[in-house]
Amino acid sequence: MAAIDAYFVLDDFAFPTPSHAITPDPGDARVIQLCDAVVSAITDALDPSDTTTVARCYLPEIDPETLSGRHVRVFPLDYSQAGIATRGLDTNQYGVGILVVEKYTAQVDIAATTADAWTDVRVKWVQDYIFDLLGTARIDDMTAALLAEDTWPETGEVASVYDAEMLREHKLFWSESAFAFRRDE
Repeated sequence: MAAIDAYFVLDDFAFPTPSHAITPDPGDARVIQLCDAVVSAITDALDPSDTTTVARCYLPEIDPETLSGRHVRVFPLDYSQAGIATRGLDTNQYGVGILVVEKYTAQVDIAATTADAWTDVRVKWVQDYIFDLLGTARIDDMTAALLAEDTWPETGEVASVYDAEMLREHKLFWSESAFAFRRDE
């Protein structure tokens, strides 16, 4: 499966139109629209010199032998009715998962101190560009730029800061996060 290189911006989840935006099929499920908005938000937050690849995909193909660079994969987790907003509106919740993977490329064995320092930088990157960007339940300028005014972050969790087995066996930094967004509809 080839990586999806298209990023979308929708009226429902609008923020400043990035240069890579295209108009998706308006029939996309709302959870997919939200995933596409998250992809755009992460991409827009990156420094222009950052070569991180960010895409929405269901089955990320991660080959430890050929992987190079940092890869962020965004995918839908779930959606549900979380409550009743008014007599005419429900509060719906949409779950979005994020996987961050990067190959340790040093030509030496992964020694504990080297692995610690290298992993520290990746853990900080996840905090800065995933959790801090998406994980606040308070509506601030950054959150408002990500989501339409009728959508808000409910919860955010970095469920796996790093996977020790993936680092040890495959020299991969592997971090998994989950976010829940709510919207009255």
